[in-house]
Amino acid sequence: MTEIITYIQANWTVWLFGAVLGYIIQKLRIQQKEYRAIAEGVQPCCRKIL
Repeated sequence: MTEIITYIQANWTVWLFGAVLGYIIQKLRIQQKEYRAIAEGVQPCCRKIL
C-alpha cells in the first residue's frame, strides 16, 4: 500500500500538468475552429464590398 502512495506522491504533478495542458489544447482547438468559421463567413462580405 505504501508503494502506491509513494508512486502517487511522486507523479501527481506530472498528471496535473498533463491534465491542464490537455484542457488548454482542447480549448485552443475549439477556438481555432470558431475563428476559421468566422473567417469563412467574412470573406464573402469582403468580396462584395470590393
